[in-house]
Formats: sequence, C-alpha cells, structure tokens
Amino acid sequence: MRPGTHLRSFASRVCSRPTMDRLIDPVIADMQCEHEQATRKGQRWRRRWTLLEGYFAFWRVLAVHVPVVWTSRIMREWVHVLLRFLMHILSTRIHSRRASEKSAS
Repeated sequence: MRPGTHLRSFASRVCSRPTMDRLIDPVIADMQCEHEQATRKGQRWRRRWTLLEGYFAFWRVLAVHVPVVWTSRIMREWVHVLLRFLMHILSTRIHSRRASEKSAS
C-alpha cells in the first residue's frame, strides 16, 4: 500500500472536493513521490524521514484549514440568525405600527 492512502481516505470524509484537489492531494503526492525516490535509491533513513515530513505536512494543512472553514461556516450561520432576528423585529414593529394606526383612526 502506498504511503498516505489512509490519510487521503480520512481527508476525503472531512474535506470538500476543492480542498482535496488544492491542499490534500498535493501534500500526499509529494510524500509518495519522495518516498518512492528514497526507496529506489535504497535510502532507508531518508524514506522514513520523508514519511514523517509527509504526515506532519498533512496534519499541519488540516490544522490550519479546518478552523478557517469552521469559522467561516459559523460566521455564515450567525449572519443568517442575525438577519432572521432583525427581520422578525422589523416585521413586529411594522405590524404594531399598523395596529396602532388602525386603533387611532
């Protein structure tokens, strides 16, 4: 099994297709390429170091990307809730003004 197969499988469950294409796949492809080169040259320690670097790069990308995505999703949700709240307040005010104008006439 090629290195990074399990990482990619995990990432495909939590990341969108564009994220996989732009961030995850390049990290895993680099790791696999460097690992393969070290294996062909018989560089056992380089091969291990490449795996360590590749796994670290993968988790670093996720550690930076996931909070950004979650923050933007939370902000969108908050904006949506705030807009609904404001619309509710405005409609309540409009209805109460209309009711007071009818009772004043």
